[in-house]
Amino acid sequence: GPFDRPIALTRAWCIFEIFVTKKVFGAALDVRLPNIERRRFKMALESKLVGGVEQCDFDFNAWVSGIDIEKAQAFDDNDRKMIMDQVKNSSGGAAELNRAVVSALRGWLLERCNELYAEVPPADRAFSPTVSGVSMVLWRQGQLHAAAAIIQDMVDARHVALLDAVDKLGRCRQTTGQAGEAVQLLREAFDGRARLLGAAHRATIASGRALAAALRVQGMRRGAMKELRAVMDSRPAPVSDEDKLDGLADKFLYAELLRDQCLSPSEADNEGAGADAKVLEEAMTLTEEVLEGRRHFLGDHHPHYLDVVVLKASMALVFHMKRALQAPSDSSLRNCCWDLRTAEREARR
Repeated sequence: GPFDRPIALTRAWCIFEIFVTKKVFGAALDVRLPNIERRRFKMALESKLVGGVEQCDFDFNAWVSGIDIEKAQAFDDNDRKMIMDQVKNSSGGAAELNRAVVSALRGWLLERCNELYAEVPPADRAFSPTVSGVSMVLWRQGQLHAAAAIIQDMVDARHVALLDAVDKLGRCRQTTGQAGEAVQLLREAFDGRARLLGAAHRATIASGRALAAALRVQGMRRGAMKELRAVMDSRPAPVSDEDKLDGLADKFLYAELLRDQCLSPSEADNEGAGADAKVLEEAMTLTEEVLEGRRHFLGDHHPHYLDVVVLKASMALVFHMKRALQAPSDSSLRNCCWDLRTAEREARR
């Protein structure tokens, strides 16, 4: 019958057998529903928005209110009389039997709630009506710790979803030239993801690299270098080609920061030391690794990841700066760097 009007719970033999099985053998009740009733039961547990507020209409007390052994029916009156005689002679009588059956159903309900919660993928729990409804049912049944854990899970999942939007907005702001706001948004996304997902999570690493790139645009190279180093240190060993490509992106940005350091010898982050041949050598090595790595995984004409023109321009910049250092009398390093920056901007167009 329908889960909300179970015929079995109006039959004396069924109620009595549940009681005896639970009391004598200590067995848990397992309710088996037809597929259509399973779907109806799940829908009944799901939360719904009413006036902007999430509510769950499932009422366990109303569901079991009709359980009463004294009103239960039996096909054979002799069977019913025999059952009632045993109930009356048992400790607690009919009231105790009714409570035991309700308790067994409550145990099944709580177990089923946990199963429904586990069936929802973690990525979908943020706004899942099933998860929200399950938390409300558990709360009403006095399972406060279990309900609180699920609610906290929902809050964290919703926060992660919000951080996804914050990260995207930060990248949009950076693309449209609003670098200051981009840094703030990407910092929020990076810190939040590190707290909720962990420093080694792919999304956290992506936010950290984006933050470093935004800081670089702002001219805050020392901060960019610090954030990027933290990202690179947190990155787990690569498993897939995608992991290796992400690692190459880190290396390329790091090479750009090293090159920037040499391009701006008078800035504070270089501490007036000028362009250092050792730094140039490291930048050159990293750039060559990125170029060869992307060629290996993507080929020369991949539309999304490989920008061979910019990579080659970057390598050319480093190479010519190195030549300028080796023969400083040929031209002023500052003028050379200015010309090379202009060449890079043209290459990016």
